[in-house]
Amino acid sequence: MLSAGLAAVLASPAQAEVDPLVRQALDLHSNGRAGEAYGLLALQEDARSADPDYNYILGLAAADSGRAAEAILAFQRVLAVQPDHAQARAELARVYAMAGDIDTAREQFDTVVSDPSLPDPVRQRFDRIVRDYDRQIAGGGSSVSGFVDVSGGYDSNINGATDADAIVIPLFAGFGPGTLGPAAREQDKGFYEVQAGVSGVTAVSRQTRLFASLLGNWRDNIDSRAFDQAAITGTA
Repeated sequence: MLSAGLAAVLASPAQAEVDPLVRQALDLHSNGRAGEAYGLLALQEDARSADPDYNYILGLAAADSGRAAEAILAFQRVLAVQPDHAQARAELARVYAMAGDIDTAREQFDTVVSDPSLPDPVRQRFDRIVRDYDRQIAGGGSSVSGFVDVSGGYDSNINGATDADAIVIPLFAGFGPGTLGPAAREQDKGFYEVQAGVSGVTAVSRQTRLFASLLGNWRDNIDSRAFDQAAITGTA
């Protein structure tokens, strides 16, 4: 998105060419006091609604103090008098984008980029903004991410069994306790575990995205294959 600072550098009215009120508001805005600048200028809005310099600074102050609707009206008044005011149009596009109207913002930037007087570095910056808006209009781009995690340790009971040598089964209690073999008793082993996953998302439209992921897990108990574990899970 176009920053307020960039547009201000492009088109702030020359200090010597503006009256004291506009100059004071411009100084306030330049020092990060957009709300105060707007409050100062708003008192004269009815009397100076046809003044493009006044409206341009009013629009900047409104935009940077969270007053998108007021900023749009101010920049539109500038363009009604000076339709070739590229900086006001760029700021108007910025405010439309701030308000969530990406389509209109892109249209306004298209007009700005076609201005032959626009410096090349600024044109390149605006071209990148337009491409970003195109991606948003299309629903966004595509992205893929993933991870791999390796860990290890020692498990005192890899098979979740008892450490008793024998157990009594109630149904067969008359036969006495049954002796457990080594495989049925608690076993302790070292282990290592690997987890990995990959996920991706791509835009189908502005409101619709397609998401898919795959997650895998492998746990190896050293010298004991019987209780190794592996799993793969996929979602879409």
